[in-house]
Parts: sequence; C-alpha cells; structure tokens
Amino acid sequence: MSGRVFSPKYEVESIHRGIDRDLQRFSGTFVPWYRLDEEATSGDDIYDYGEGRIWKRPVRIQVVDAIQMEGPEQSYEQGFFTRDRLKVIVSSREIERVGFEEMISDHRPFLKDRIVYDGLVYSPSTIKVTGEVREMNTIISVSAEQVRSDELINDPTFFQYVTPA
Repeated sequence: MSGRVFSPKYEVESIHRGIDRDLQRFSGTFVPWYRLDEEATSGDDIYDYGEGRIWKRPVRIQVVDAIQMEGPEQSYEQGFFTRDRLKVIVSSREIERVGFEEMISDHRPFLKDRIVYDGLVYSPSTIKVTGEVREMNTIISVSAEQVRSDELINDPTFFQYVTPA
C-alpha cells in the first residue's frame, strides 16, 4: 500500500466510525446534560437568580469517557467540602446528533449548564476541541466542577442531589 494517501475527510470519518463502534461494543457511558432555559429563568445580575433557575429537559449524551477526580478539601462557612472535578470526552458527531453544534464555535452559553454524573451535579468550566484533522473536529473535551449542595438549594430540578450538611 505504499504511496496511498487518505484524505482528511476519510480520516475523520474513520475516527468517527471507530469511536461509534467502540461505544456500541465496549465502552462509553451516558450523561444527562441540562441546558439552562434563559428565557424562562428570571434573575438579577447582582443577586443571582433569586427564585431559582429553570432547566430544560436533560439531553442524554453518549460520552467516550467520563473521568471523575476528587478535588482538594476547601474550607467554607459551613465546614470543609471536597469539590470533585469531572472530565467528559465526547465525539463531535455526538455533539451534532444531540443538537449542540454551537458548542464547537461558541462554548460560553454551555458554561451555565449542568451535567449529572454518578449522583453528583457538575457545572462545565472549560469546553474545547481536543481532536481535529485539518479543521474538522473529532473530539470535544469538557471539564466541570462539582456544584455544592448549598448552591443547589434554589434549583428545584436538582433537589434530589442536595445532601444535608
């Protein structure tokens, strides 16, 4: 096969086929992703969201990998708290399938969202393309931080994840 060159488009399709095959057969998991409904949410820039935020129904996203990392212990008025971190790896094809295409060009609106994984609620902090072939995206990496229970009090959608202090 010497001298045979594959096009970038072929390479990207091959990557996506491999990811899809591995997710269907061997690995991968799903995470519910909650988009903030900014139109239905009332709030104030200074006093946060007052009565609470309104979240759209969760979108179930199939991820290549979800890596949970225990964060350092931090001191708060209520005592010590460990804020875990989560890293989620997603195929760009999956991002398009669930209708989040704009995440690739402008990730900022998605930083207000919530992800639930392993019984904990996370807030995305960084979203970036980590896999690319000639300006064609293949992998999206999302880093998120755990939302503390006292920060969930005004979010009825997540009451089930509030743990007593």
